[in-house]
Amino acid sequence: MSKHGKLKLTSVTALSLTLLQLPLAEAARAARLQSQKGASSSMTMTNPLQSPLACNARALNPAQKLRIRALLNEFRATDHDVKELASGYSIRLSGDDRIIREAAEYISLERLCCPFFDFALPAEREAGPVWLTLTGREGVKEFARIEFGIQKPVGYSAAEATAPRESPLVCNDGALSPAQSAKLADVVTEFREQKQEIREFPDGYGVRLPASSEIVQDVAAFMTIVRRCSPYFDTTLQVQCEAGPVWLKITGRDGVKELVRREFRI
Repeated sequence: MSKHGKLKLTSVTALSLTLLQLPLAEAARAARLQSQKGASSSMTMTNPLQSPLACNARALNPAQKLRIRALLNEFRATDHDVKELASGYSIRLSGDDRIIREAAEYISLERLCCPFFDFALPAEREAGPVWLTLTGREGVKEFARIEFGIQKPVGYSAAEATAPRESPLVCNDGALSPAQSAKLADVVTEFREQKQEIREFPDGYGVRLPASSEIVQDVAAFMTIVRRCSPYFDTTLQVQCEAGPVWLKITGRDGVKELVRREFRI
């Protein structure tokens, strides 16, 4: 065969191999895209486990059941203000020192038997009101209404919307006993060491902490103490449903955000 003929045959063979490889490459590409699409779909469609909308009383021992009932009776004892929210209710609690700790205890117990609730416990600055909030997915609002014993249409008194007085942005250590000062130092150190995530807000920060009953109680202790020595803080305990994370949110007027940043070494 002539040299020219060999070159022609080689060119035809190479072209044929190229044409044969095109469908294979296209098939492989399609398979990769389908695999990526499947992976993406599985990630976006994965939802947190949703508990049935029913109280699991077996999650509590007899003493815990009695304690929840006693706490709820105390919360309902006074004709408190009630806020109706899109997905639940919020009731105003008394402002004494023990109420934040008792509300946190209630949250720790209630999330065992009713994990479908989202809990929030905001304490407004300058000795403002303390609110206990129950919210959640569709259907949870009615459970919150029954839990709080709400029987009539509710609203929020406009008188509560008045602006609070403003304390100096200086921690008043003299307002605390030695035991309270020691406890505050301990929990702040604990939060610094165990913080898992930080969220920045225009007027403060949120600190994600381990989701344990002990942490919930320590956050309550922190909130109770700083209402005495740092009344310019707005503090909120947030506990998300289905054994979700625990957050401590601290906000306030101009200047408070920098104090929070330094306090928690953000």
